[in-house]
Amino acid sequence: MRRAPARSTVCVAMLAIFHTPLARGLVPSVALTAGLTVGLVHPTAGWNARARRVRAWPARAHRSRVACEGARLQSQGAAGGVAGAAADPALRALREERILEFDTERYPFREAVKRVLDLDPTQEMGGVHEISKYHTDKSGNKVNSLQVMWNADRDRSGRTLTVKPDRDPQEARAAYEAFDQIYQDFIRDVIAPSIGGGKVLFQRAPTLRVMAPEEGGGVVSVMSKLHKDEDYHHQHSELNFWLPLTPVWGGNTLWVESAPALGDFHPLELDYGRYVRFYGNQCRHKTNSNDTGKSRVSIDFRAVSDASGGHDPSFRKGVRRGAKALFQDIFDEGGFYSAVEVPLAAPDA
Repeated sequence: MRRAPARSTVCVAMLAIFHTPLARGLVPSVALTAGLTVGLVHPTAGWNARARRVRAWPARAHRSRVACEGARLQSQGAAGGVAGAAADPALRALREERILEFDTERYPFREAVKRVLDLDPTQEMGGVHEISKYHTDKSGNKVNSLQVMWNADRDRSGRTLTVKPDRDPQEARAAYEAFDQIYQDFIRDVIAPSIGGGKVLFQRAPTLRVMAPEEGGGVVSVMSKLHKDEDYHHQHSELNFWLPLTPVWGGNTLWVESAPALGDFHPLELDYGRYVRFYGNQCRHKTNSNDTGKSRVSIDFRAVSDASGGHDPSFRKGVRRGAKALFQDIFDEGGFYSAVEVPLAAPDA
């Protein structure tokens, strides 16, 4: 009878099978954990039985390798991973939640968004639920039509003219171009220097969100479930920027935790002219039921710099980004991101 191999041999064998970079501090796969348990807790169990179990796991082993490789790529580079922040005070400070201000005359986002949405310049943004309709998505959620119109046109080509077919195409294109110019100027002048400068990648098309109050047309507002951006395949080095175009508080705002897994969820309360930088990749965030009687209209985007951990180009393939990317398999410059280069600067931490 063949003797069962030593515990160390079993561990080495399992590591060789799954190629899991435990030394990098990643969480081992379920299959690997199970294998190690067999070797450590039951060292006298028949080796043939263990071998049969291992041979029965090829699909799980493959999935485990893929998952571990994805995790390895996400955490590539100590400065870019979550662990890097603990060793780098500057990076840790950059990822802390901060409320900042901007010049609304130099960067008139609210007026530009109204023009893109073809709203009356005098329209109160907090009351847009009174003049807009709702769209039911594939999941049955009711989403404000203004949000649908904006986010359907990520490439700013005017495709959303199908939502408002009576709109002048030239005016629509001019409106998009005007907003994009303000946005790019804001990234270049404000955001890029504040996160260290150099080459900065930023979300090519910022997301617009309209959170209507519960009583708006009798429709309950769609709430964002508790999540962190890593759940949606975003790389660890991204920083989140959230810029409301209306006053936000209580039920119509974003609720975030101040540090990963801390659970101290609090509302972001601010007026137009202020924005928030936070580490949404690991800090969970959500929305609650909007009981304020006012709509919240906001834009949000993400950016990456060397100071924030550096861009991981491996993210450009293998993950479908939906409408967030011009090309579905490109999570890189020219797809999800555009790029700007500015002089190096001390991060605004």
